Amino acid sequence: ILSDTGGPPLNSLQCQRCPANTISSASREYCIRCGDANPFDSTTQSCRSCPLNDIAIVQFRNISIGNSFSTVPVLECSTCDSGYQPDISSQSCVRCNEYVLNLTSTCTCSNIAGTYSQYGGVCLDTGAGSNVVVPSAAATTITYEDTDSTSVTSYYLTENLLAARTLCEQNFNYTACQLLANLCVVNQYFRFPADGPCPAYYTLGNNLVSQNRISNGISDWPANLPWLYYFTATTATPVLTATYITTAYSMKPSATNPSTLQFAFGKYYLNGTFSNLELNEIPFQLCPDSQERSRAAFDFGVTYSITCSLSRSVLLNTPMYFYDPYLRNGNTLSPIPIIIQNYASRVAGGSTTSPNAETDEASWVPTRRLFIIDNYSSKPTRNDAPRVIRYPKSINLRITLQGRNTAGRIFPPILIINYAAIRTSVLTSTLTVQTTFSVTYRTQNPEYQNNINIACIVAACLTLIYCIIKIIGWRRRYGRFNAINVDNVPEESINSQTLVKFIAIFLGYMANCLFIILCGTSIYYLMFFKGQDAAYLLLPSSTERSYFSILIGAAFGCKALDLLYMIWTQTSIDIFFIDWEKPRGSSSENSDSNRSDSPISIWRTYFVANEWNEIQTMRKLGNTFLIFAVLFFLEVVGFKNLATNNPSTGIVITASEYTGSPSPLLRFGVASVSFLVIAFVQWIFYSFIYERFIEDKIAQFVDLCSMSNVSIFIMSHLQFGYYIHGKSVHGHADTDMKEMFEQLKREE
Repeated sequence: ILSDTGGPPLNSLQCQRCPANTISSASREYCIRCGDANPFDSTTQSCRSCPLNDIAIVQFRNISIGNSFSTVPVLECSTCDSGYQPDISSQSCVRCNEYVLNLTSTCTCSNIAGTYSQYGGVCLDTGAGSNVVVPSAAATTITYEDTDSTSVTSYYLTENLLAARTLCEQNFNYTACQLLANLCVVNQYFRFPADGPCPAYYTLGNNLVSQNRISNGISDWPANLPWLYYFTATTATPVLTATYITTAYSMKPSATNPSTLQFAFGKYYLNGTFSNLELNEIPFQLCPDSQERSRAAFDFGVTYSITCSLSRSVLLNTPMYFYDPYLRNGNTLSPIPIIIQNYASRVAGGSTTSPNAETDEASWVPTRRLFIIDNYSSKPTRNDAPRVIRYPKSINLRITLQGRNTAGRIFPPILIINYAAIRTSVLTSTLTVQTTFSVTYRTQNPEYQNNINIACIVAACLTLIYCIIKIIGWRRRYGRFNAINVDNVPEESINSQTLVKFIAIFLGYMANCLFIILCGTSIYYLMFFKGQDAAYLLLPSSTERSYFSILIGAAFGCKALDLLYMIWTQTSIDIFFIDWEKPRGSSSENSDSNRSDSPISIWRTYFVANEWNEIQTMRKLGNTFLIFAVLFFLEVVGFKNLATNNPSTGIVITASEYTGSPSPLLRFGVASVSFLVIAFVQWIFYSFIYERFIEDKIAQFVDLCSMSNVSIFIMSHLQFGYYIHGKSVHGHADTDMKEMFEQLKREE
């Protein structure tokens, strides 16, 4: 580089090729000659590598150029001092491993076969008289969760297992024990074969715990070891229902109770070195989102879910760390159990089971350490690319409330992780994989389904009693209990018609009862879930929601059958129109013998029948207005935002605010309340304003009957019906102007 003006590289840099047999410096500011031990290689256009145990450094030498001397940079080879060796870049010397120096007085393990072997930078005596046993090939092989169940002999395990196990078992070396724990975690806690990392850790940890040698007063945390297993728990129940978290959480910001879940993560490098206690970063939140929406995931009571795609570059370039998760409240850290659904357990006979994938939570095996993306363990050698990449297909943070008696108190949160894997050979630059992070809440109280069951049973019993009363009345109207039996059917018999009528009545009223129960339940949750401070009530789980949906379907089915029966009943009603008009005078044709009464016009009866048909669809509720009004309040005003499954009660939600998914239970409640309130207002308006001051179609129809001198019998049953008395007080409906005038004068 001759000059750099600081602009874009193509415009600001002026460059010049180095002279022949020279190379550019690392900073690209000057050219370097090669030394005698590492001459210039014209094939690679670079200096050759230095001999073993030498490093390449730039020295400035006075070199004769023509008749003068010039100071020229030269890349020369230099031998490291005793006790030092080249670093991985071969550009500087570093002190040899102290363990190796003390054991062999050199920087390398002895070459004598069967005496010393170097693993993980540690020189170990693997001779016949040593108790150090080199791991088997099965112990260093990992089977991944990809579609082909790929198995790889892991360089990470091969290089580090023996050293980590030996130093941890013999010296309780902190870093070695942490490394042994990491090796167990990448093996998904699988305790097979016997010389693998997990059996070594489990045996050592279980012995310490059984001797009551524990850390931090926690009975499952072995002294001098990281915490991986819950040794004392024979089932997962005591772990998942522990009550060591004494903080009471609130769904709204409060001066006494926190409303946000805070976490801390003990972070470790691959080699077992402790990195830091991470307080701000949430490692399992892989999906990018706005800061406000990301924070909403940990607002207490918010059910959160986000799904995104992970690209090849993210999977390959994300640094691999190991994490010990804790729930943080001030300076108090509470351990969080981890449920890895890929965990496998070996049973008698050599087969394996996956207890963490079962629905029986008591059989789960909780653990304590996790990784997010594994892009290292599948390397066959140090310099190879990974063959397989593990990633979390789903991560669910589940929080369980203790119950009403301890409002706001929770059991330990649980991280439920399901890993998937993909081979790098099929992972192209355009191929992505899906990952989901969710936060869910649940409660141990079975009150929801129990209360609905009780309400349904009581409603069914009351409906049954009421239907018996109704069917007795129906049978009387059909003449079943009368002295005159029109159908010659014995009074005590119950025929098929009676059974059908009883079932129809029962279905109709049961549908109404189910609607009242479901509407009341949804309104209860809408009011108390959204209005609570100290958390004690949660929305029903997916299983309970399915029960709610079943009841909605049952109510709809019952009402649909009741509607069909109602249509059939209405089509079978007998309607009689009685024309009271009397003929006036008589008509004569040829003689007195042929004289007869004048015929009565049928058009008045037709007109009344037509008006009767028109008022059949008359309602006090306008369906079009009702539907549009409900949609207006739900969509435009924003009432639908009240149905989200988070505790927020805001109607107006900004684009940057996390809204959560709508709850079917709350949606039913909001829609029902909107529908019923608007319908009630419309009924009040129609009954007390429209009918009084504008028009009353029923009263108008009765007046029409009276003006037309036509009465109507509506026989809904064989011996029961309704009568509209339309006989005119004037005697005739067909009249002239003179007679009408006389009738009006008479009324004065």
